[in-house]
Amino acid sequence: MQKAYGVAIVGLGIMGLRMVERIAAHPGFHVASLHDPDPAAVARARAAVPNAPAFDTAEAAMDAPGVGCVYVASPPASHVRHGLAALDRGKPLFCEKPLAGDLAAGGALAERAARPGARAAVNFSLAASPAFRALEEEIRHGAVGAPTALNLVVRFAAWPRPWQKAAASWLDGRAEGGFVREVVSHFLFASLRVGGPLAVGDARVDHPWGGASERRVAARLTAGALPFAIDGAVDGPDDDRNLFTVEGTAGAVRIRDWALADRRGDGGWETLALGSVDEVRWRAAQGQLDELHAMVEGRPNRLATIAEAFAVQAAAEAILAGR
Repeated sequence: MQKAYGVAIVGLGIMGLRMVERIAAHPGFHVASLHDPDPAAVARARAAVPNAPAFDTAEAAMDAPGVGCVYVASPPASHVRHGLAALDRGKPLFCEKPLAGDLAAGGALAERAARPGARAAVNFSLAASPAFRALEEEIRHGAVGAPTALNLVVRFAAWPRPWQKAAASWLDGRAEGGFVREVVSHFLFASLRVGGPLAVGDARVDHPWGGASERRVAARLTAGALPFAIDGAVDGPDDDRNLFTVEGTAGAVRIRDWALADRRGDGGWETLALGSVDEVRWRAAQGQLDELHAMVEGRPNRLATIAEAFAVQAAAEAILAGR
């Protein structure tokens, strides 16, 4: 039987509360402590885990008895402060993306995480996704031949998405929010794993008036030697649709709407048998925690490293800068 580790959860918004529920269902973890400056957020979390103590500061939550890992789900501007506090305490760190509120801060956290003995990762959900693993296996087994190009299309009916409205104050701001940092970043991570180092060639970004986040993005990058085109927009009826495609000399594979994987051959597109959408999403969430358990114990794992997350952050910021 695997050892169960206590997790300090710092930040109890949408993602923090989701993680409370997922940890409660995973045999390798339990919620050891909670922190959020909003008493209402703490109350919602305590309803799910009534025995978990809440603390007034993130540092006190990290220092609570039984904490074996720190999960940071606060807004991006505070990620580095909390991440450094966790690593300085010798605690494994699991952080939400984007890595930081700015590149200099992200670089500081990446430097700290690279020191001997540090264990840290970022929660790019595709890392343990059955759909992404299927895509990688199809490529590995030659289903596409030699990969030749990557393509990403994302569409949203509104931004933030309806379930994110409570966090609109930062999710729809240019400083920390927008769909490039929140959604496109997952596929920047995937392209990094599939193709290699990211470089932004050019990008066009449309912002509304009033300091809100981007509404349309068109960018051309490379992932290693592969050209990578991104087309994203808040436009029309599609609600949180995405399509990430790897083209090759003999076919293509793609991830569709987070949880589906398709293969294209001579007969056209066919959906790979991974299970129902709900089942695949649950397996992805619990698989991410399986990988976190391996990271906490110092074992090999598929989670995004801090170095990878910093590379993704740099690419996302270059896109948003329009270069």
